[in-house]
Amino acid sequence: MKLINNKKGMYITIIIIGAALIIAGALLNIFKGEELKSLSGVCIGLGAVLVSLFSGKLYVYRIGLKHPEIQRKKDIEVNDERNTIIRDKAGAKANNIFVWLIFAAVMVFILFDAELYISLVLAVLIVINSVLSSVYYYYYNKRL
Repeated sequence: MKLINNKKGMYITIIIIGAALIIAGALLNIFKGEELKSLSGVCIGLGAVLVSLFSGKLYVYRIGLKHPEIQRKKDIEVNDERNTIIRDKAGAKANNIFVWLIFAAVMVFILFDAELYISLVLAVLIVINSVLSSVYYYYYNKRL
């Protein structure tokens, strides 16, 4: 498995897996039709995400190899304390907004008499998010 030992090989392997998922999803859709339509959609969607995400990663990796000074500058910026704080604050703010959006979705589903399990799953996600936030708060409060 020497191909997966480096970043380039890993990226290419995942791109190939993504392409295979897209092809498998398309073949499922063609030959099985309505029977496996949801599985076909999952395969195509997951494959498209893998291909696009790791194609971008491979492109950035190749730029870093061709221009090491740009890669070095990027590495310094990624590890810079100010940028780390900005990323953490942006992530926390996005998380807060997302929780309110899920809460709004729960209310809309309840108002429109959607299946109860849909609302319950979203509500459980909000509870899990709150528990994880508390756990990480206490963890980092003791650590820092």
